[in-house]
Amino acid sequence: MPNRNLVQKQREVNEEAHLVEGLFLSGYSKSSLSKLKIVISGGGPVGLMLAISLNDLFKEYIDITIYEARWKAVDGRIFWKSKEDGNSRRQQVVTIQSRPFSLLPRDLQAALMQAGICSEIWPYSEDSPKLIGRPKSFHIKDLEDHLLDYALKTDIKLIPQTFTIDKPTVALYDILAICEGSHSPTRKTLKDKFGEGDQTPYSINGKQVVDTVLGLQVKSRIKSAAAVFLTIIQNRYLLNVDQQGFGYLNLRLTAAEAEQWENRTGAIPAELLKHIQQGLKLFDILPADMKSIHSFKLSMVHRNRFSTQLNQSGKQKPQFAFLLGDAANALHFWPGRGLSQGILSALSLAHCLLDRWRPDKAFREADFSKHEGIMHMLQHRHKTRAWYAMTKSIDDQLYPIQELITNSHLTQPNDKAVLIDALMERCFNLRKNLADRLAEKCALTSLYRKLRMLEVETLQMLVGGGQWETQLSGGPEIRLNDFYVSKPPLIPFQKPRLATHICG
Repeated sequence: MPNRNLVQKQREVNEEAHLVEGLFLSGYSKSSLSKLKIVISGGGPVGLMLAISLNDLFKEYIDITIYEARWKAVDGRIFWKSKEDGNSRRQQVVTIQSRPFSLLPRDLQAALMQAGICSEIWPYSEDSPKLIGRPKSFHIKDLEDHLLDYALKTDIKLIPQTFTIDKPTVALYDILAICEGSHSPTRKTLKDKFGEGDQTPYSINGKQVVDTVLGLQVKSRIKSAAAVFLTIIQNRYLLNVDQQGFGYLNLRLTAAEAEQWENRTGAIPAELLKHIQQGLKLFDILPADMKSIHSFKLSMVHRNRFSTQLNQSGKQKPQFAFLLGDAANALHFWPGRGLSQGILSALSLAHCLLDRWRPDKAFREADFSKHEGIMHMLQHRHKTRAWYAMTKSIDDQLYPIQELITNSHLTQPNDKAVLIDALMERCFNLRKNLADRLAEKCALTSLYRKLRMLEVETLQMLVGGGQWETQLSGGPEIRLNDFYVSKPPLIPFQKPRLATHICG
């Protein structure tokens, strides 16, 4: 990690030089100034935040277009398509760590906070320190709606259709930002440029670790602090809700349960239904307050590059493409860092472009070395954390957590009191660790009463699957402030031609 004192000194030098250059150029005409042209494929949170951040940094010196097939145009205004239009809006609760959130444009931060759509459930951490605030949780539908509304008030062009890459359109932009999600079709089209993801680092004995998770849309009545405790002490259930209790209860399935779910012909298989009901009981959810069920398959791959040149220069102005968000680094969502790393990837590109763009010079691959390096750092940091949410080491042997849950009836005692004691010890240690990091206190007696309601088989799974790994997965986070100078945008006017000088 760079020395912070040296970084700050370099910031001051760069900022002064930048301001001097801006003042020097400010006396020249900008009538022939060409704007930086950006196309963003994907109008989800990462794509919209990238566009809004670029617009904030470059002001009128940038031309931004976003393509999103899930939008529609009605009377000249862009809206999200509804279920009637064939678009099933996502309802999950997503969490943004406060440090990445604080790097977004101030007006955007204020708009999201004043909208009343934010909850603060999770504790302070390295990436959400007390000085900045707790992590921010949003229903993704609300977040997307407000980001789109914000973008509509800017000069950003919003195109309600799928982006397709072809030679005629490539010539129309300088930068292509691919923010289409984990199954990005544009990334697939450009696989000869970006390469394929490698599943080897996230495999055990040559087999990729894949989790199947059921997402239950629910309304929970449990207090937020108790929900945090009961979620962190085990790896079977994950409750992620807002402060009113609306959100999702996620259930990590064993391989046998995943097969039952995939092969079901109608109703939920009885054995699986029993485990769903146990989760509802643990997190104080009435059966009538479970609205829907979705399944997710979660796995990870390692990517070797995140930026590429689309055309091989010659006489053409070079264009570059970038993978951002889940298109770059799709994470296992259990640790709740996917959107945070997506925001950091977008902001890294935005500040890299601000640092390197000049209207009279074409980009070179070396201009993006810093951003490419940061993308690899983000991949390492967040996929390492997510790997700890998928696997657990026992006696120097690595196991998928789902396998530990499967075998818990063989590895754990058939004694309810002993199992509850083991879970309560985790609660006690967690309370010491969290101390004043939560917004409210949690009485251990209330957790004990919750655990007593569960069946022995469920308790065995909670104990056998282990608890969240917070020690090995903790530590320093990637801070963009260490790599990019915070400065006002350069006003890049073109220099006038010198008058012809005749000797004689």
